[in-house]
Amino acid sequence: MKVTDKFSSCTFDAVAQDQTIKLGSNSGGELALIIPKETTCAPTDITTKITNGDYTVDVTVKGVTVTLPDAENKAFKLVANIYTDGTLLINLGKDVNGKVNAVTASRSLKELYTNYDKVYENLVTTVGGTMEFALADDVQKDAAPEERKGVEVTKDGTVTVSNDYDGKPIKVTLEGKCGKEKIFAITIPVVIPANELNGTFGYKDAKNTKFEYDVKNATARTNGLDLTTAFVWKDGDKKNVWPTADNDTYGSNNAMDIYNFSIVYSLSGKDASSFEVPTISDSKLKLIKSIAETSTIKSTMEVVVTATPTSPWGSMVGQAKSITVTVPTWVDKQ
Repeated sequence: MKVTDKFSSCTFDAVAQDQTIKLGSNSGGELALIIPKETTCAPTDITTKITNGDYTVDVTVKGVTVTLPDAENKAFKLVANIYTDGTLLINLGKDVNGKVNAVTASRSLKELYTNYDKVYENLVTTVGGTMEFALADDVQKDAAPEERKGVEVTKDGTVTVSNDYDGKPIKVTLEGKCGKEKIFAITIPVVIPANELNGTFGYKDAKNTKFEYDVKNATARTNGLDLTTAFVWKDGDKKNVWPTADNDTYGSNNAMDIYNFSIVYSLSGKDASSFEVPTISDSKLKLIKSIAETSTIKSTMEVVVTATPTSPWGSMVGQAKSITVTVPTWVDKQ
């Protein structure tokens, strides 16, 4: 019943001193029950003294029942969007020249529910509850919250993963509460599009996996074999990331740093101890100095070099590549 003009200037007092629920005038001037936040009650008669000038009247509303929202109530039940999942979207940052200089993966998890806005309205706006997203407690559980790196979750559901993440699975919780009472709790697995972000690591020429070490003089032997002639890393669009980034895509920006990629080299075979283990800083296979500077070697040597790509976005298991390097004998001219 509309009572805009008749009740807006009234005063309302609960008849029972301990009664927290009473009648009152809402923002629209209508007579309404005023229920303090987080208040519940079994069937109760609510009596309110309404005063307007010299006139006073006691009004009783019988059998008022106030309960917390029920998770099974359709008003508070989220409906999954069957056409999408928790896979993040790739975002490429670009410099003033339009070249890629940053990468993140993010999305709003509210998109996973077709009725998210309506449930939010029912629980938060109408009832005064809360709906908040958060990183699940068991994600990076060995690190204090302030030390967790590479993943951020806002309370309204935007997840952002950057290139200093550790590549482990991510879970996000969505909790609906009314005061301290939990109405619902959902755990959402977040999927990093690792295959697209990682790209592919492989041979420059899959038919050429055997190389010969240059032994023509001490300088050549000391300089070593350039491993960038054997391997190549391409992004999800098949553009070179390493050893030389595609200029049209990355310009002068360091593509390996943008993705936080790296390569770990390992050596195997009976002659592996005759070489220094290569690093990503120069990607060269080198004989140890004492052997490289020796004037005569009468036995050939062989070593298998394995390059293993590493990425913060997810596992690259199966993408390690190996080459065989043969070092021929040599005799330096006197």
